[in-house]
Amino acid sequence: MNTRRTLRLILLLAIAFGGLLVAVLVWRPEAQDDYESLPTLGEEYGIAFDDITKAVVEYADPTMPDITIVRETGGWRLTQPVDAPALESGAKDILRVLDRNIRERIGPTRDEYGFDAPQVVLTVEFAGQSKRFLFGQKGVSYSLYAKEGDDQDAILMQAWVLDEVMRTPAELRDRSVMSFEKNDVRSVSVKRGGPEADIVATRETASAPWRISSPVDAVADQDAIASTLDALLEAKAAVFVADGEPDILTYDLGDAVTHVRVDLIEGGSRAIRVSRGAAGADGRVRVANLEARSVYEIGPDLLEALPARALDWRDRRIADFQRSETHRVEVAYGDTRYTVEKRSTPAEAAWHIVAPREARADSSRVDELLYELDALEAEEILEATDAAARGHGLAEPRLTVTLYDGPGQTGPTVVSFGAQSAGTVAVRVNGSTSVALVQDTTAAGWQVGVAGLRERVLPAIDSIDVRRVELVRGRELVALTRQGVVWRISEPVVEQADNAIVDGILLALNQIAVEKFASADPQDNGEATLAVTLVHKNLERVTYLFWVRDAGKVAGQVTGDPDVFTIAAAQFAEVDRTLEDVRVTPMPNP
Repeated sequence: MNTRRTLRLILLLAIAFGGLLVAVLVWRPEAQDDYESLPTLGEEYGIAFDDITKAVVEYADPTMPDITIVRETGGWRLTQPVDAPALESGAKDILRVLDRNIRERIGPTRDEYGFDAPQVVLTVEFAGQSKRFLFGQKGVSYSLYAKEGDDQDAILMQAWVLDEVMRTPAELRDRSVMSFEKNDVRSVSVKRGGPEADIVATRETASAPWRISSPVDAVADQDAIASTLDALLEAKAAVFVADGEPDILTYDLGDAVTHVRVDLIEGGSRAIRVSRGAAGADGRVRVANLEARSVYEIGPDLLEALPARALDWRDRRIADFQRSETHRVEVAYGDTRYTVEKRSTPAEAAWHIVAPREARADSSRVDELLYELDALEAEEILEATDAAARGHGLAEPRLTVTLYDGPGQTGPTVVSFGAQSAGTVAVRVNGSTSVALVQDTTAAGWQVGVAGLRERVLPAIDSIDVRRVELVRGRELVALTRQGVVWRISEPVVEQADNAIVDGILLALNQIAVEKFASADPQDNGEATLAVTLVHKNLERVTYLFWVRDAGKVAGQVTGDPDVFTIAAAQFAEVDRTLEDVRVTPMPNP
């Protein structure tokens, strides 16, 4: 009995497996619609987009204006319902139906197909021919009845292709406010109205630099003009307000209007009028294109890119010198004169003070001051007479910085700083005919003298060479003498010294981090809080004087150095040792 059941089960499994094998290897699903293998509408009637010269789209919907676009030498253009430049992408969008596959051929036309009153009629002119396509009613299974005007048979297409043909003129229009190639521009001018002169920048060729030609002749900021041209090209219409205005020059844009004109090297020009008053709460402004005789609303960004004064387009840099090539700087203010020079070795290129005395300069600070001078820009530029220069304190400058920057230089660059007023200072370069007003921050960096510009380190100490250390407070002297490898107190007592403490004094002197240097004034110091004298093998004596100041600061001076330095009180504490500090502490009895 069990054997029969087993055999039956095996037989059923074999039948099931055989059925599954047949289903996999023999059965094929019902073929899907093969309309995608049929040609596109354009292929069927031999129409290529590149051959199309004109397209007319007529809509049954009265709210949809009929559209006519034509291909011109410079691109596509709308001629109906408005005359305006069109985008090639817009032309491709409205003609994309020609790239859609025919779904099915269904034979002779019938009344229910809707060709007597089609929803859309598309007429295409190409290669000397013309085709007229009718798009009728929608059918079952998301289909659309269509036919070519002279064809007796109808075809089915996907219903959604009708949406591609349903376009408004605004979707096809080029929204650019101005169209030109930047390399073709010879001049660009901006006039804000009123008595102010036009702001004009010109160049002779596409590779020539821009130069301001009005209201003054001056070097132009190349990047600023390029940014303005970019803004003109990037400005796009958000709203089309009016088209075909008969007198676009008098179209009311408000009281404040800026006129912009672009002249091209090969001839021709582009011109717009831009309102400086917002047309609505969103901040958009109106623009009139004189060539297209159209009015648009655009975002306010273009106004910010247009110059309000000639200075916005001028090269506002004050000193034109090669910072990386500068090798000598002479500074003069009041009775102070000093000179720094860059000295190069295989190891480094460093600045040195060479007059009125020799000292190693703070190279990073000198480089920083040169960078600030190179980056200095005018807040305002005044065309100056000699009288005006005297009025700005430049007849006798309060600071002069003279720069020498390379073997090919015809002469030094002399930057003169004059009078201060309302946070600005007057600056003149090489006796130019103009005076620049700049932020009064750069001059102070140079008016620090040799002390303020020197490297903030003290001479290194060879502690092995030191044979005697003297600590003096008032009349109290603690003298420490090296005997072999150990230190001993020699005054006011004679006994063993704590080697670690004495070596720590020398190490602390070697590691002093100077916060700043200043010119020494003996009247400010008085008697030193502590004097540390180091006596070397050759009996040379070097003394460090320290004065404790307020606010946790300590002033110091090394003999022979005319400058006073400032250090933190914590550093001074490592040097400020008493007799008790340097004595050897006895070990407690066990």
